[in-house]
Amino acid sequence: MPIFDFAISAHWLLAPLLVAVILYDLRFMRLPDTLAILFVLVFLASLLNAASLNWALPRFGVGACIYGLGIAANRAGLVGGGDVKVLAALVLNITLNGLLLFSALLCGMLLLGILGLGLLRSVVEKPTNWRALNERERYPVGLSIGLAGLAFIWIA
Repeated sequence: MPIFDFAISAHWLLAPLLVAVILYDLRFMRLPDTLAILFVLVFLASLLNAASLNWALPRFGVGACIYGLGIAANRAGLVGGGDVKVLAALVLNITLNGLLLFSALLCGMLLLGILGLGLLRSVVEKPTNWRALNERERYPVGLSIGLAGLAFIWIA
């Protein structure tokens, strides 16, 4: 059973959005709602071309669960609201069979991102226009979301 099935081939639509998530979060330390909406639009495009909608309802459930847990994490100050919306919208585009792989990739990219950005921050001495390099007490989770999504597309 495929882990990344679209009624239309949407890999080429998701990849630039994931790159935008990475760059936007590194530059501004926030993710606009527009990015989450674009992920939802890619999902809706696949719905419009689907022969059957039986696969869509479980994905809505997973997206809603991630959104609910993310809001709780946001209220606890653990993650930003933009990260929550983008992640919930992104998982709509992943089959249930692919969620375990994506979750593992996200965990790995969180670790890799924290280590990599920490190393980069230690090398950069002057303030830059990239807020992620200046705000050393915060981590742009969109970096890990975007990297995990790109890795998932490449593997799947």
